[in-house]
Amino acid sequence: MCLTTTKPPPLVAAELIRLLYRHVPAVIAANLLNSGLMVAALWPQAERGLLLGWAGAIAVLTFFRAALWGRCRKHLADTDAAKWGLRYTVGSTISGVLWGCTALLFIDTDNPSSLILVSFVIGGMGAGAVTSLSAHLPAFHLYLAGSILPSVCAC
Repeated sequence: MCLTTTKPPPLVAAELIRLLYRHVPAVIAANLLNSGLMVAALWPQAERGLLLGWAGAIAVLTFFRAALWGRCRKHLADTDAAKWGLRYTVGSTISGVLWGCTALLFIDTDNPSSLILVSFVIGGMGAGAVTSLSAHLPAFHLYLAGSILPSVCAC
């Protein structure tokens, strides 16, 4: 059986992008909460400057994604949904890469607890992405690839 993908009609595509952006408050909360928990859990063992730099990058990206959400709520029209979908996809991709970097930066092969922690957090964020990003598959696929592939390389 061959599956083909077709573009949805413009009004449906616009509504899918609106649905995507409706999840932003939960996405922001998850990113800030989980990055804070990751910093707290890794604080005793990770290089602190690197850990704070990573958390700062998450915070800056989260700020920009919140600003994008605010602009989208005011300016999204049916005719420019693709543009807003692309913007969201870029933010999701960067987020996925930042989360994926935790595997490369903070997994200590001599400390199995770091592997367990990073794996569970990345897996949990990926599970959350299923619900928050499923309205726009490019954002979901790129987030997941960015977050999981570095874990494969780190192990």
